[in-house]
Amino acid sequence: MAEPTLEGLRLALLDGNRVSIRRSDDPHPFDPFALPEHFIETIEIDKARYMGRDRKASLNFSPWFNALIGGRGTGKSSVVHFSRLALRRESEMMDLNERSEPRTTFERFNRVPRSRIDEGGLQEDTIITLTLKRDGVRHFLHWPQSRDGIAVEEQDVDGREASASQSITSERFPVRIFSQGQIAALADESQQALLSVIDEEASTSVQKAILDESRDQFLALQSQVRALDVKLQGHDALTVQIDDVKRKLQRFEEAHHAEILKGYQHRNRQRREIDRQFNTIENMAQQVEVFADTLMSEDIPDGLFDAIKAEEKDALGIVAALAEAVCAAESTVRESAKNLRSAVVAQRSELAKTAWQLAVDKAGSDYQTLVNILKKQGVTDPSEYGRLVQERQRLDGEEKRLVSLKNQRDRVVEHAQVQLEKVWEARREIYRTRQKFLDQTLARNPFVRIGLLPYGRDPLMAERSLRDVLGVSFDKYKEIIFLPMEGDEQAKGLVAELHRSLPESVSRATDEIENRLRQMHKRLMKACQNSGDFGARFNKFLLAESSKRPDMLDRIMTWFPEDTLQIQYSRLGDGKDFQPIIQASAGQRAAAMLAFLLAHGKEPLILDQPEDDLDNHLIYDLVVRQIRENKSERQIIVVTHNPNIVVNGDAEMVHALNFSGGQCRVAQSGSLQEKSMREEVCQVMEGGREAFERRYRRLGREVNDV
Repeated sequence: MAEPTLEGLRLALLDGNRVSIRRSDDPHPFDPFALPEHFIETIEIDKARYMGRDRKASLNFSPWFNALIGGRGTGKSSVVHFSRLALRRESEMMDLNERSEPRTTFERFNRVPRSRIDEGGLQEDTIITLTLKRDGVRHFLHWPQSRDGIAVEEQDVDGREASASQSITSERFPVRIFSQGQIAALADESQQALLSVIDEEASTSVQKAILDESRDQFLALQSQVRALDVKLQGHDALTVQIDDVKRKLQRFEEAHHAEILKGYQHRNRQRREIDRQFNTIENMAQQVEVFADTLMSEDIPDGLFDAIKAEEKDALGIVAALAEAVCAAESTVRESAKNLRSAVVAQRSELAKTAWQLAVDKAGSDYQTLVNILKKQGVTDPSEYGRLVQERQRLDGEEKRLVSLKNQRDRVVEHAQVQLEKVWEARREIYRTRQKFLDQTLARNPFVRIGLLPYGRDPLMAERSLRDVLGVSFDKYKEIIFLPMEGDEQAKGLVAELHRSLPESVSRATDEIENRLRQMHKRLMKACQNSGDFGARFNKFLLAESSKRPDMLDRIMTWFPEDTLQIQYSRLGDGKDFQPIIQASAGQRAAAMLAFLLAHGKEPLILDQPEDDLDNHLIYDLVVRQIRENKSERQIIVVTHNPNIVVNGDAEMVHALNFSGGQCRVAQSGSLQEKSMREEVCQVMEGGREAFERRYRRLGREVNDV
């Protein structure tokens, strides 16, 4: 209702219970002053080609049910297009088939014409402002054709100011917009549009973000493995070098000088370790001195304290005491560094006097004597042993480094496997979230049922997705990837094998598909390494492709077919005799999708001519009833030519549009309790009172004659 009047009360009494009258003993709670969490208040169109060119066009909306009516070409659908632009939902149209009617219509509208005869509903200076309430806060969304300026403003007690975030997304401003063409596209063969709607309503963005993050972490770990593999490439060659050096050293050891040689090697390793210990302490002393350089107090800014004042003099004294403490600490730290250096010098001196040092010197002397003996025995290069010993030491160090890298690689591989399982679990969680939403939303819906099949049963969609991952064009390797069934010949290829002869139980079928997916991943990975069972030509292609894309193997391991939907509709809308949607007429398909859209959600819903393709009984049983049931909990804006939707849906706000002076204008706005508004509705939607009464009298006489 608008302002309370006797006429409004009379109309409410005519509507009856559960429509415009609510009894105090009604078991269903009802708060007439409750508002939806999100609703659109107004939309202003300024300087569009056919609207708002001479003066701004402004439409105010009720938080509940709004109807836009008018003849053809009066701008009703344009208001929907303007809303889509203001809410930055152009991508929803771009996701449709490029030849689909709703997309081509929007593309013709969403452009600036270059000439008077060119298509386009915008101008260079077009500005759209959409005002909406979000959790009690008024927001202003601006869409200028130039794309410059502030996009989002918020209003508070002090007025309007730019929002801290200028982002306009469906998560921040949840509004659903559907034209009749979009509704029809939801049930097409690809099902991708409907799945996107389900994801948005089920809020799978969190689960998808987790999946993306898990996949990215897995890809990062696999990248580390590849980097470590590059570093480990010299491991085999190093093993050969070590064996060669060992064989050469064996000549010397077989001359019964092994004890001297081993003693020399052992003392050399001890000496290097002692040197490393001393060097470490020297580095510590240097680090302590560097730290001491940072210990200094900061001066108080000039003029901040007055030393003459007693109370401030005390504070300055405390600060001075702190400065002295810092200075003392700095001295102590420097003294510690000095002590460390002194300890190094003293202990080096002590080390030179130890029995161990004598043993080291003796091992060196014995080794030199051995070298001289070997020279006398005719060894061509007596110094070779020393070089070989040094080479063996270097190779041992390199081997230790590579062993450490190998151990690191093993740990990363193990971590990657754990992360891969997290990717699988994240993918399963997306399915579970979707299924939970469908179960809750359509539990008792008499018009439509939607089942969800994990990892899909649509071979064409799976084929497209797999080809994208492999980088294979659609005209190649059909028998390997997917070749549809022809006559008595079964479908062939990886996709066909994935879906063939699955158990009827969804849970068992899911387990089976997961097992087949893992086997498929392994086969493709082998093929990328040119050792698969697909044939030399396909293996060679994948080998070349994986060499160009190092992460191709990893993306294969994280590839999953998309879930598919099983949509069923009730022929009579009575919750019985559900049939596959593919057997439905255009009207039945539209009814099923409309039943789904109206069955869930609290966000504003904008529908552009939803009655197209629907039978009249479906318009009343489905659209009108659902609007009545939902409008107290969510805002609904409908563009329509059907009087049943406006009148029996009990629209709180009606905008009647017309075309005059080359512009689409709002001829009249108001509620149905206003007589002038009812007459306008009758004129626009029924052809006037006389035409309506004559049609009613003729229909009434025919009914009485039966």
